[in-house]
Amino acid sequence: MRTKRLDGQCKLVGDDMMSLVRKWERTGCMLQMDGWSDRRNKTHLNVMVSSPVGTVFWKSVCMEGKEKNSTAYFKLLEGVIEEIGPQSIVGVVMDNARVCSKVGKMVEAKYLGIFSIGCTPHALDLALEDMYKRMDWMKKVVDKGNRVGKFVTNIDKVCAMFNRIANTQLKRPAVTRFATNFEMLEALKRGRTSLELCVENVEWVQKLVRVEQVEAFNAVTRTIVDSGFWDEVDKAIAVMEPVVKLLRLVDGPGATVSKVYFGMDEIVAQMRILDFLTEEEKLAVENILMDRWTFLTSELHCAAAFLDPEYRSLTMRDTEIREGFNIWVYSWAPPELLNQISRQVDYWVRGLGTFETQNAKEQAKLQTPALWWEVFGGSLYLLQP
Repeated sequence: MRTKRLDGQCKLVGDDMMSLVRKWERTGCMLQMDGWSDRRNKTHLNVMVSSPVGTVFWKSVCMEGKEKNSTAYFKLLEGVIEEIGPQSIVGVVMDNARVCSKVGKMVEAKYLGIFSIGCTPHALDLALEDMYKRMDWMKKVVDKGNRVGKFVTNIDKVCAMFNRIANTQLKRPAVTRFATNFEMLEALKRGRTSLELCVENVEWVQKLVRVEQVEAFNAVTRTIVDSGFWDEVDKAIAVMEPVVKLLRLVDGPGATVSKVYFGMDEIVAQMRILDFLTEEEKLAVENILMDRWTFLTSELHCAAAFLDPEYRSLTMRDTEIREGFNIWVYSWAPPELLNQISRQVDYWVRGLGTFETQNAKEQAKLQTPALWWEVFGGSLYLLQP
């Protein structure tokens, strides 16, 4: 009985997957490959498939005892590409390690219509890591904040006093995600009043802690009452917040590749107007962001941005986006369709038909690009995401 049920469920899942494969022939899809380790420290590689209709798990391969090099990773991706069909896949997404960059070039060499792009959340987290490692003032405020958070949450009597006074929790950064530095500083900012009330409390004395903790107690006390520290917290939050906002967007559900190009532009623009940063600090932040963006960006980002209705008016003036879009088009378009594609691109650029209606403009900000194109872009079927 259990075997029959399992077989039945397996068939249902298989049928659902095949229906998705047929949809991918029309909408296109992206492959995502990443690695993880299980409780026994065995390495596995997962391949997922994302498209406008959602993300699904495709397969997982245990790499224990196997070669973990570019050839092995390429063979895995090659197998999945052939299973789904190269004509349905527009890109592969991997993290930003050198081996993955090499694999991406191997994929692009064999499949001319498939582009390799770096993992945007990983790149943004690396940008936050660079800010921490390359900007002394950022490292100092994060380290001080981390010491305060650890002290308050690890010392039982101190933690009990804080919990009695506060209505919030302090967070400590995770080891592997530098975005948690932002969350930790935000939590400190929310808990500032409670921390100051703790320090002002008559019970806040050195007897709260053991003798070997007195030095840390005094250092944390000085930090909490230091208004300059809180100014630096505000400064660090303001610098990291736009990056974390984009990271959360691209790390969430749905297709977001079209939002990355202008999302990065907006971050850089925001950094340039932060009046509490010196010109040298602004330049340092911008260099970090552009270093990561240069490694991450691809023609696929340009093409997706060009076809995103929310940014249509902006892309018309951006030569880099237009050039990237053209490279993408010529990578897959058969010669007999080029004239039709050219006419449809002209319609898109000039805003002919329903694109310039008020309803279309409003919905461009509310709907996903794929859904918007379903509703308003039926006449430009060759350009539909």
